Amino acid sequence: MSQCLEVRARGPVAGGSRTRGLFRMSASSVALSAMAVALAPAWAQTAQSGNAPQASAESASGTTLSQTANGSDATATEEIIVTGTSIRGAAPTGSPLISIGRDDIVTIGARTTQDIIKTIPSIGAFGAVPVPTNDFGQVGIKPSIHNIGAGATLTLMDGHRLVGAGILQTNPDPSIIPPSAIERIEVVADGASSIYGSDAIAGVLNVILRKNFHGAETSFRYGFADNYHTIDVNQIFGRKWSSGSFMIAGEYTKNDAVFGSERSFVRQDQRPLGYNDLRSNAAIPPNITADGKLYAYPNFSTTSFNLYDTSQVGSLIPDAHRYSIVSTFRQEVTPDIEVYAEGLFSERKSTNTVDPGGATPTIPASNPFFVRVPGTVNAFEVARMELLPIVGALHTPSKLQSMGLTAGVNVKLGHGWEAIVEGNIGHEDDQNDQQVVNATALAAAAAGTTTSTALDPFTGQTSPSVIAGLLGVNASRNRQNLREASAKFDGPLFELPAGRVKLAVGIQYHYESLNQSYDTIGVTNTLTSKLSRNFLAEYAEALIPIFGGDFSFPLLRKVDLAVSVRHDRYNDAGSTTNPKFGVNWSPVAGLTLHGSYGTSFHAPPLADKNPASIDTRVQPLFASTTFAPPGAAPSNYFYLAGSDPNLVPEKAKTWSFGGDYAPPFVPRLRFGATWWHEGRRIVPAE
Repeated sequence: MSQCLEVRARGPVAGGSRTRGLFRMSASSVALSAMAVALAPAWAQTAQSGNAPQASAESASGTTLSQTANGSDATATEEIIVTGTSIRGAAPTGSPLISIGRDDIVTIGARTTQDIIKTIPSIGAFGAVPVPTNDFGQVGIKPSIHNIGAGATLTLMDGHRLVGAGILQTNPDPSIIPPSAIERIEVVADGASSIYGSDAIAGVLNVILRKNFHGAETSFRYGFADNYHTIDVNQIFGRKWSSGSFMIAGEYTKNDAVFGSERSFVRQDQRPLGYNDLRSNAAIPPNITADGKLYAYPNFSTTSFNLYDTSQVGSLIPDAHRYSIVSTFRQEVTPDIEVYAEGLFSERKSTNTVDPGGATPTIPASNPFFVRVPGTVNAFEVARMELLPIVGALHTPSKLQSMGLTAGVNVKLGHGWEAIVEGNIGHEDDQNDQQVVNATALAAAAAGTTTSTALDPFTGQTSPSVIAGLLGVNASRNRQNLREASAKFDGPLFELPAGRVKLAVGIQYHYESLNQSYDTIGVTNTLTSKLSRNFLAEYAEALIPIFGGDFSFPLLRKVDLAVSVRHDRYNDAGSTTNPKFGVNWSPVAGLTLHGSYGTSFHAPPLADKNPASIDTRVQPLFASTTFAPPGAAPSNYFYLAGSDPNLVPEKAKTWSFGGDYAPPFVPRLRFGATWWHEGRRIVPAE
């Protein structure tokens, strides 16, 4: 069960721009920005003059939404579809809509998409910032509305799903979308499975792309710190004509690696801070265990041992670079038919560096590099050695490619009705080659009997051919595919005294697959698996104006009711039906009270159902004294990872109530508060 009280305040900022959320600004050591203007007079207009204005503040109260598409010869106004509803020209009823628009993006100086997302108070935990990671098991940022887990937040781009990213997860990564391509980001922090299906228990984050941009815009940012440099370059070109538009935007980011040795606060000897010395006695030079006693090499002391800090060689921040490209196209074929398409491609490369760590090989007396401890007659000994002088630092290069293509047609059917038929495909390929030490080869080298085959832990004379045989690669690869087809019809049904009753109905087919492989050292196809899932869904939504316009009374200035329901049939998770009811009530000008009740569900991700999961283990960790005061008892830990092919869906009942107040006497100022409650349970498939 989760509960959340969200309080929002929005108001004017310098320059007259409106804020929609809680903005937090941070700076690196030095950041430089540059803006480029158009290259020709036809392109010489600002982004603001060519872009469709973002949803107005009143949209959160359920009033009509529209965008103005300014062509070179004509101006047309069209209703848009907003996150949280399938009905054109309406905001979600019963649920607050949070929108971060283009003016806000410029005001906060966002250089990345995660810079935009972190300004939304509904995302994360009380100011926690979504940070992209170069861990390719769970790559990128994972927005979490109400902080109840990324699996409960549905991330969309222009209302459709993105393919997942990472080896151990199927969550999409919105950070691959160039910030220059974003018109606005909309968040509905309320259950939305009645509209979108699975994964929307906590709500929906929808990235809306710029489609009417005309001109060119460049932004550049450079930052540096001690032994660290980073750059971000964004470029967008757009062209708009009377019957359509085209936009292409790209982003390139790069950062250096930061190693533990480059930061004085990274150290395992915590005694200066009042804690313990956590350095390892598998050290350089090694220690020797012989006849049950520990000796320091080369002086064979039994009271003072060699210690080694393993935190210095590894990269705290791996070096990485990424480029992303997104493009949109719209063309009016006839006055009643419009075709559109958008594409996305992103590639990210990174190299993580780690210390190879310690090892404790058994060295027999037959090893030509055997060093006998004075006064002992042992036939073997254990070398407690650090492997860095032997094999060097270990590297894990990773590469991730993600792509998607959406195409559709919008047809005006007459009498205010429209139909949208759309196809959506996505593909992701994630490769991770982890360089590791072959434990079997290490043991064999320790038992070698000649200088050309034996391991030398003491004097550094190990043969290069032996060293080459100690290293290997654990290669993992993950490929995900997404295929969707959908059709939606919406328009007015009939008139009530307060306005038109509107209806949207639709059908959607969804297919996704997950293909994983994992090859350990010398063993091809150690783990392989291929899973897939499909579902067919039907949904309907009605917006019913109860009071409003000429049909209004004291304290009943405007009342809207929304009812939606969706039925999903999964081939592996059964069937589920999820309704939602929402109401907006405006008793006086400027004040809107809202409430909702509905059910949502979350189908188990394919990565969590995989019977051959790459990372499956229940690993007891030795009692640890990490960050424990000297003399304190150590703590025991267990590490649990893996999957369960018998997982079943989660289902939740969610309800919320709250209000928004925009004082008529203070333009652009808005206060909002929402209480949100979620009760979740595991349900067997029908």
